[in-house]
Amino acid sequence: MKSIKHFSALLAIVVTAILVMFSSVNFSGHYIWDGEIYSALVKKYLVTGELSSLGPGDLPLWAKDIPQQSYFNRIAYYWAAQVVMLIYPLHEKFLFPLLDFLPFTVAAIFLYLSCYRYLSLSILASFFAAIWLLVLPAAKVIYQVVAHPEALCLMLMSVGFYLSLGRHHLAAALVLLFAMLSRESAAMMSVYLLLHHYWQQPREPGLLRRYRPQMLYAGSVFAGLAIPLCIQQRSSLSSFSFFNLVIETNRLHPLPYLLFNFNILIIPYVLGFWRLKRQEQLNHLALWLLSILLLSAALDWWRVLYGNLHFAVLPLAAITIYRVFRHQSIYVFVLITLYLASFPGKLNWTQLKIVTIWPYCVLLLLFIAQSYREKRCTILSDQVPQESPQLFP
Repeated sequence: MKSIKHFSALLAIVVTAILVMFSSVNFSGHYIWDGEIYSALVKKYLVTGELSSLGPGDLPLWAKDIPQQSYFNRIAYYWAAQVVMLIYPLHEKFLFPLLDFLPFTVAAIFLYLSCYRYLSLSILASFFAAIWLLVLPAAKVIYQVVAHPEALCLMLMSVGFYLSLGRHHLAAALVLLFAMLSRESAAMMSVYLLLHHYWQQPREPGLLRRYRPQMLYAGSVFAGLAIPLCIQQRSSLSSFSFFNLVIETNRLHPLPYLLFNFNILIIPYVLGFWRLKRQEQLNHLALWLLSILLLSAALDWWRVLYGNLHFAVLPLAAITIYRVFRHQSIYVFVLITLYLASFPGKLNWTQLKIVTIWPYCVLLLLFIAQSYREKRCTILSDQVPQESPQLFP
């Protein structure tokens, strides 16, 4: 019976990925924002086969105020396009949507497996955590940009997360190295896993044996940031040089941009955060501090946190809902998913600057009402509810 449920969940994840793609992506071949840049760079790489041939002259004029290095460091994205074309040549109209769809689907599947096998989530909670990765508004932004390395990075981070929780540290470090070659901020996951395994590992004799996972993840960060510099003599760290431009562009709308990444899921995440062990709280705080630092170099706030924090926010939000609502959690899961899916496939960009408060209030009231109900039932029955399992036990 359990295997049938797993198969059904995986099938539903794939179907959801297909529906989101067809409802969001622009198959006309018209690229917006960064999609115009990445599509041009990928097409040139497919012709020349040399990353060194990519130069500032390939960028559109509107990108002149943005540090060019941040576009040239996405080496794994160019390689992925080359691999797909070697397997089966595709017209660019289909190549770039495929470079979104396949990684998105694999990322959701491995997030589901990580949640169920290693994070103590039920099949139901694991399934909805994976579905949210696909239906959040920030995911639809990536589909509309069309050509973007974000989905590839999500896939590599999700696979690396799964391998690391299964204690396959060398494989996880290598996968995360490639994740950083598709987007440097994936280094945040390596930092998180370094801290996580530091708190969780048994105190084995010998420094090399005891700190082997930490050294592997630290090495992946160093290599992931250094390889693009060696190949192309460029570093994305220069993105922080346009801090004033970022502040001027985003200063009036920071809260809407932040909430847009995870929307109403931020409520169960914050509630679940307070139930984590102290060490895990510190790990999550480290992630958020690194993300805030990163935002000082990112114009597109509406998807930066989505990519960098999905593995922390989505599982914790799902397990919090399941713990609080128990047998009634299915209704809350469906309610949240329907609301997130209600965002149109082709987003109106003014939505990014507007916070709709009522969904947050409704969800918070549901948590308050359920907590009051459980407390009242406990007093009447004179029973103490069993302690829920910790996330990341």
